[in-house]
Amino acid sequence: MNKRLFALGVTLVVIGILLIFPYSYVSQSYPHFASANISVMAKIDTASLNSTGRNEYIVELVTPSGIQALEEQNNLISVLESYGGEVKARYSVVNALNVELDSQYLVNIANLPYVKRIYLNRNVARIFPFEVSGENGTELENIFEGNYTGKGVVIAVVDTGINPDLDIFDGKVIDTFTISGYDYVHWHGNAVASIIVSIAPDVSLINVMVFQSDGSAYLADILQGLDFIQRWHRSHLDVPLIVSNSWGISQANWHCGGWQSPCIMCEAINSLTKQGIAVVNAGGNEGAVHDAINCPGQAYYALCVASVNKDFEWSYFSSVGPTTDGNKKPDIAEIGENVVVIDTSGNERVVSGTSFATPVVSALLALLMEKYGTKLSIMDYYNIIRQNTIDVEEQGYDYKTGYGVPNANVDLYVVEINIDVVRMYAGSGFIFVGLLCVGVAYGKRKV
Repeated sequence: MNKRLFALGVTLVVIGILLIFPYSYVSQSYPHFASANISVMAKIDTASLNSTGRNEYIVELVTPSGIQALEEQNNLISVLESYGGEVKARYSVVNALNVELDSQYLVNIANLPYVKRIYLNRNVARIFPFEVSGENGTELENIFEGNYTGKGVVIAVVDTGINPDLDIFDGKVIDTFTISGYDYVHWHGNAVASIIVSIAPDVSLINVMVFQSDGSAYLADILQGLDFIQRWHRSHLDVPLIVSNSWGISQANWHCGGWQSPCIMCEAINSLTKQGIAVVNAGGNEGAVHDAINCPGQAYYALCVASVNKDFEWSYFSSVGPTTDGNKKPDIAEIGENVVVIDTSGNERVVSGTSFATPVVSALLALLMEKYGTKLSIMDYYNIIRQNTIDVEEQGYDYKTGYGVPNANVDLYVVEINIDVVRMYAGSGFIFVGLLCVGVAYGKRKV
């Protein structure tokens, strides 16, 4: 065997592989955060500890997915039945069960080694407070320049619902999940969706109606809605999908450990993103209060949005970071102050809140996904938005507006896509020649 020729062949093959595949390795890699080692009592949230009698609880288990996750659910079901408990729902977006159980058995359940945390099923999430203003509002139709309309991209609006009968949504609502049987129960979700279609007129929408008419949502209902989105994605893997969340859970009545020890809602968002679904979340309307970023806006894999006015000045109501464990959130800011929206009756309203900055970013993602398609991972999309911003507030990153306000010209969002035609051909050529060299080297050995 010609060792030099063999070594040359192997080298060429390696170079070819590196030319073709590095993008997928880099773009699909996700940091791993070790699970927090907490005491049994710390596994039970405060609301559950204070509960009495028989209630519904969400029991989150340790293993995220796979056969072991199913085994954990089945083992828990056996234990619950021995305590007279009842399973109301099983989730797959996170490894969790919705169970009905007498509170006296919570510590016993928390003692199980495969139980991660227990949450009382309550209406913790809320659509953010908003102001209906008499001032002239900002129209957002032409906020982004370019030749893209969001065609071929789907956005799931998780909110209070959309009125599909309005002309602005004609043919755009392609699927609906509703906890009440109604398409909408409040105009907030319709307002969010109206911003999306004004910026990305050819986008398709999924109406995920999981909120009550008072603007609150139960933990179990949100998880059901996110499970629906996950199932939809798995049956439409070739369709770019974005989740737009103009709501959140305040840290005032909730505990999240940030990136290192995320709550169940942040875990659900992280899970969706790892499966190839972009998630855009409002940061909250609690102003300059420390650790005020709402969940799941502070999730590592959520693109968290703050609000600015039309002059790109930070909105006084927009929540300020960092996350509860001191990491960078929000990511970016968009116009969310005195914005014109359409309510469920088809009337214009002028509103303010990070709720209305969020769909602007969701629409921008749709324009970019139409432009770049599946050549980019979700994290790549997040990063090109972060890197193409107008810096506002403090120089560089700041906890009020993140990396700044995204550039308005979509055509200027230029990215170097590693897997392009030149790399593909060059990489394939190196591999072919390398294999040829290896073959010749082995052929000489046989001779």
